[in-house]
This record gives sequence, C-alpha cells and structure tokens, in this order.
Amino acid sequence: LGLRWLMCQGQQVEEIVKHCTRRARQAGLLLLQIPTDRRPRPFTPRALIVVPESLRKRAAEALCEEIGFVNEYAREGPERRWMHELGVAFVRPNVRGFSWLANR
Repeated sequence: LGLRWLMCQGQQVEEIVKHCTRRARQAGLLLLQIPTDRRPRPFTPRALIVVPESLRKRAAEALCEEIGFVNEYAREGPERRWMHELGVAFVRPNVRGFSWLANR
C-alpha cells in the first residue's frame, strides 16, 4: 500500500493513516511507515529485532558500518546504545537481540 499526496491537511493524513492501521490490524497485519527519500522516519515507537546470539556481535558492527548508526558510548559495556547519524532512531541491545526506538 502506498500513499502519495502533494497537498492536504495534517488532520486528513492522520485520519487515513489511523483508518488504514485499524483495518490492517483487523486483518492480522501490521502497518508500518517505511522511509521515503533520504530521511528514515520509523513509525513504530519500539520494535524488537531478534538476532541469534552467535550473530549479535556482527549485527552490532553492521549497525555502524552499513546502516549509519554511531555508538553513543566511548567504550563497550552494559550501557551500550547506538544512535542513527540523522538522529531519528536509537538501537539498544536486549536479551533477544536489539530494540529499535524511534526518536520522536
């Protein structure tokens, strides 16, 4: 499903997104906004990214090397968190992988 508009009121956009989200949920689906253009705008406030234990170190490296995240702390340790270079999202490790948090 793709929605494109040039001019409309913010309230109308919000109403159609809420309507589509409810209909998707009724059908057992999850409606997510995907990035458009160059600025990603995650729509869900928190998402769990399940990563097997054996791949977590490589996944953490890929966050910085390939996806544009920066480690917020100078050293490794229990207080790890990465921020996207555009400031739109944070990623934190958890017991099952990583938690994606939108920076709204």
